[in-house]
Amino acid sequence: MKIKIKPFFQPKTFRYGSISLLIAAIVGIGIFTVTEQKNAGLGENNTDTPKKEIATKDAHCAFRRILDGVCVDSTEETNPKLAAIMIENHTAARPQAGLSAASIIYEAPVEGNIPRFLAIYPLSENLNVPTIGPVRSAREYFLNWVREYGDSFYLHVGGSPEALGHIKQYGINNLDEFFHGGTYFWRSPEHTAPHNTFTSSVMLQALLAKRGERYEDDTYSGWVYTHHPTCAEETCITNLSVDFGGHGYLVRWAYDKEKNQYLRSHGNLPHRDSTTNERLVADTLIIQEVKTRVYDEYGRLNMTQTGTGKATIIRAGTLTNGTWKKETLADRTHWLDEHGNPIVLQPGKIWIEVVNAATEVDIESTSTQGG
Repeated sequence: MKIKIKPFFQPKTFRYGSISLLIAAIVGIGIFTVTEQKNAGLGENNTDTPKKEIATKDAHCAFRRILDGVCVDSTEETNPKLAAIMIENHTAARPQAGLSAASIIYEAPVEGNIPRFLAIYPLSENLNVPTIGPVRSAREYFLNWVREYGDSFYLHVGGSPEALGHIKQYGINNLDEFFHGGTYFWRSPEHTAPHNTFTSSVMLQALLAKRGERYEDDTYSGWVYTHHPTCAEETCITNLSVDFGGHGYLVRWAYDKEKNQYLRSHGNLPHRDSTTNERLVADTLIIQEVKTRVYDEYGRLNMTQTGTGKATIIRAGTLTNGTWKKETLADRTHWLDEHGNPIVLQPGKIWIEVVNAATEVDIESTSTQGG
């Protein structure tokens, strides 16, 4: 896997571990000090702090949602119940529906290095999404991200033998369309199989009403959030591209400084939600480098998800090089700087681009001559 940073004044290629052009200092009102971060339970040696301690406060927000750092009105709203949904990204499945309502989206390769989405939704009363999907099959490593979010509902359509075998072993709050079709899923006659399975916020609320008593009040850890000011004009990360292979799987992110968000495209086309026509955006982009290998004749992948690896965090036009750390398959992934302290994320939409050796990443920045 190769990452390139291309300054405006002079393109140059760097290996992943050598990105040194922009290491952004985290500044602004309300940003945590190292001491505050450790007191919040996210220091290098403390990753198991109960979630209510991670509902961080600053001068602009009394209560933050643990999931994505969004400001909410009460302590009760900081920990909504969650749904994690497998959503397809094959070119024949586009445009997807309901992705714009997700708080966190993992984009990770499956067979043929074609990426697939795991979208995390807070099941609040405000969630109003008439169509979500196409919902697709489970893979083993997606389960280990689902487990990071407590006892969240996991919606999928079948899966690999390894994934199906571990769902029960891991105690995942499982909703497989093969057993719950017609209740929490429907098959659309307007789409061809296997791109025709969908769910909705109405179905998710019905699921919560019926099975909510099984939802345990876990203590999953949140990340650290605060609002970052926009980048200085001469040092902005303006564009990011993630090439999973082939034009149909080239992802582009363009920085909109006025909105202080990154706008997503597939190739040269804006990536929009088919239900709302809303452009997909990210407030924080995370590039997580992992190792994968093909292990069977179907091209299915194994993925290294424990230990540490390289990570790049981009928000508000700034870039921070760091590492990801995950002790066990069930533990939370943490994003750490060179001192082992948590990297502070921008509240809002979070996209995690999981990349392997077959993926190329280009990062474009502005810079002054000699800067």
